Amino acid sequence: MIVAKFKITKSVTLDQEAIPQAIRSSLSEVGALVEKEVRQRTPQGVGGTQSGLRASIFAEQRESPGLFSEVIGSNLAYAEPVEFGTRPHFPPPAALIPWVEKFLSLREGQTAEGVAYLVARAISRRGTKGAHMFEAGLKTAKPRLTGIFERMGLRVATTLIKPKPGGTP
Repeated sequence: MIVAKFKITKSVTLDQEAIPQAIRSSLSEVGALVEKEVRQRTPQGVGGTQSGLRASIFAEQRESPGLFSEVIGSNLAYAEPVEFGTRPHFPPPAALIPWVEKFLSLREGQTAEGVAYLVARAISRRGTKGAHMFEAGLKTAKPRLTGIFERMGLRVATTLIKPKPGGTP
């Protein structure tokens, strides 16, 4: 642990916005990093990289008095089942047709509707495995978060105490 002692010999004022600004800036950096890591791990659906679940991943800063947070998430209802997986259930086969057409090679005589029904039946027996893209994205980004917050501390330390207007630095 490093302990520093300072003796202030000049008249100073505290910059009340230095800490909140540094926190906001650091959280934005954290959000961008984690969002990128999560997107890279999100399965590509029928919409490709420009639409669908991967494109819905966002980072958003939220603030209330004395509390700053960065939320990484998706507004799509199926983000949670993709992240955590599902128990066995029978999804509507029609909803699986676009996925079957994009990702499966149909053999002669097979229809997308028929294969979608078979996929739905398999899900009804086994459920689905989770992709854990949020969990893995955060885990990958975590070692770099310390550096972001250390830099925040340095920014605060260098800007927190400013000379009084008209005084000398």
